[in-house]
Amino acid sequence: MVEVIQAVIDDMAVLMKKKNLSLRWSMAGKSELIVEGDELRLHQIVQNILSNAVKAAPLNGKIRVTASYNSNHVRVVIANPGVKLDPALKSVLFQPFTKSSFGGYKAGAGLGLSVVETLVKAHGGTLEVVEGQRQVAFTFSIPIRRRTAHEDTGSRG
Repeated sequence: MVEVIQAVIDDMAVLMKKKNLSLRWSMAGKSELIVEGDELRLHQIVQNILSNAVKAAPLNGKIRVTASYNSNHVRVVIANPGVKLDPALKSVLFQPFTKSSFGGYKAGAGLGLSVVETLVKAHGGTLEVVEGQRQVAFTFSIPIRRRTAHEDTGSRG
């Protein structure tokens, strides 16, 4: 996941620079956050959420990306401090064609978050949005990659 997240951050650098956004990226736990999954689809998950964060962030805003590990999952949080969620969207946020112009947000086709939810679930993970008093955070968890007995013994074949 570390490489996927870093690649998406690198891809989004130009857009973040246009809005003079700062991004804080941190990782807690293992240096290798290896999950079961399709790398291209994991990239799409992170890119869709981070792209929304960049669009929703005000000029000179901040975005935080954190990744952590527990015994079963890698958990990624992409948070926009100082941003509010459109109240009209809370109950339909992950449905297709859900769009908003709340707070000056420039919505796309309205498919991004429904695709994210589908991809996260296809990876056996969970997705949630948490709105705090002064931030919106999208959190997804993907099961870690389990080593097989064959890998554990160092056998080749």
